[in-house]
Amino acid sequence: MERFPRNTVVPRFDHAGLVALLTSMADGSLPEIEVDRRLLTFCLNCPDPAGAMNVFLDAERGTTDTAIVAAALSLPARLVATVPVNELSAEHPLRHWRVGE
Repeated sequence: MERFPRNTVVPRFDHAGLVALLTSMADGSLPEIEVDRRLLTFCLNCPDPAGAMNVFLDAERGTTDTAIVAAALSLPARLVATVPVNELSAEHPLRHWRVGE
């Protein structure tokens, strides 16, 4: 079974839901795969999913979840299809997953 199956549909979250999603990732009992899925879900709920991934990964230690969400949501919209493959691999789940309606 694929670690990240193609064509996965993730739920849509509002601002408060995204903060709660990031907060939930701090639960040390979560398996790594679940943390990864939650991160992908967070990113897909942002206007620039690839940029949101960078915001999350580049956040300084101690940055609040609220600040990360605000920074990611403030990015200009960019379709994942327009992100160069040298920035996001062609097989990355952000290219094959989507947010449900």
